[in-house]
Amino acid sequence: MTEKKVSNGLILITLAIGFIMATLDASVMNVAVATLQKALSLDNSSGTWIVDSYLLSFASLLLLGGVLANKFGAKQIYLLGLVIFTIGSISGAFSQNGAWLIASRFLQGIGSALFMPSSLSLLVLSFTDEKERAKMLGIWSAIVSVSSGLGPFVGGALISFLGWRSIFFINVPFGIIGLILAYRYALSPTSNRTLRVSFIPNLISMLMLASFAYTLIEGGSHGWTYLPAIVSFLIFIVSLLLFILNEKQSLNPLIPLALLKNKAFVYANITAFLLNASMMGGLFIFGLYLQSASHKTAVEAGAQLIPMMIVFMIGNLVFSRLVKKFGTDKMLIFGLVLATLGSAVLPFILTLPYIVYAIIYAIANLGVGIVVPAMTATAMQKAGDEHSNFAGAIFNVARQIGSLFGVALLGVIFYQASKALAGAEISFALMAVFYLIGILLSFANKKTAI
Repeated sequence: MTEKKVSNGLILITLAIGFIMATLDASVMNVAVATLQKALSLDNSSGTWIVDSYLLSFASLLLLGGVLANKFGAKQIYLLGLVIFTIGSISGAFSQNGAWLIASRFLQGIGSALFMPSSLSLLVLSFTDEKERAKMLGIWSAIVSVSSGLGPFVGGALISFLGWRSIFFINVPFGIIGLILAYRYALSPTSNRTLRVSFIPNLISMLMLASFAYTLIEGGSHGWTYLPAIVSFLIFIVSLLLFILNEKQSLNPLIPLALLKNKAFVYANITAFLLNASMMGGLFIFGLYLQSASHKTAVEAGAQLIPMMIVFMIGNLVFSRLVKKFGTDKMLIFGLVLATLGSAVLPFILTLPYIVYAIIYAIANLGVGIVVPAMTATAMQKAGDEHSNFAGAIFNVARQIGSLFGVALLGVIFYQASKALAGAEISFALMAVFYLIGILLSFANKKTAI
């Protein structure tokens, strides 16, 4: 093996470690929540917050992470993100109560919001040859997909054999190795110290998302007349108005006005929001269902989730193979149709043997695997080259907010149902509705000029 190949491999591993940690950690939570609730005597709303606290900080600060990388340098922000994520993992491992654990997950989300944009930026800058860059991006995507697919099983095995704290401790050696490799091998691209960074819109957006999530989770758990939920909803309304006002008056808004006026781009982002709400909310519910209604252990639930996760990667490959022949629009609608049909059938077959509903759910997720790259390409095409950087960041934020919303909403539905089976049936039916709306928006997008 030549030195060049070793160097390329090291760079790839260096920049993939952060994503591997984040995707493993996120997918592990699909089987860990039930165990964490029992271990720390947490109520249902706290169980939902274990997932949503991470999504909240991640979604709120993702745009800021990209801006900070431009100002202070992608390498420096990547290193900072790894440090914060690792500290959050250590804190999570030593958690003694729900509030401690939720705060630790929030800290992990901050770290992810910093290192994820920088990781992609450094990867692109490290490989100047287009063919080589495409190859490395493909390998990088495969690594991330595999880690996400294996996450539930790895998490279940760790919980079963080493205890729940091990799912946080496992991040520590990865974080340390990632820091050493990044410090040694990652490029140090030029930064723009004169770039003006405004923290106010990011703080407002975090308050807006936090109050929205709190209203949904706590209102669903304690009733919609619950005073803290009412106050939280009022805070959400005020922060939403402040965010809109700030965006209108700012010289450098988080979301460029041209993109807000672009109906096709807006439709694509709404579809992205609904897709992630269904995808992440569905995986969260399925992990709970397997352990609640089917009485599976964490490792059994993790193993049973693997086929439903791996098909995401297969869907990506199907899109890559067929997109030249059928085009992005047709592939997008085809994937959404698969996801809709699979989700619509699920509520009627959950009492049948595992193999039956596993196949149907895998078909739905195969559709999602086709939709994600198709939807990404659509959003970027509709935005145009002029706004490509902003469009990519906004698109990712829309997806993460969708994840936050989906986990919160479906979590409330599942926990408030009389039985786990009923909660799962309603949740999957709602997923089908979300995917169906995505189909309608996609047809509307085909008729909308940029």
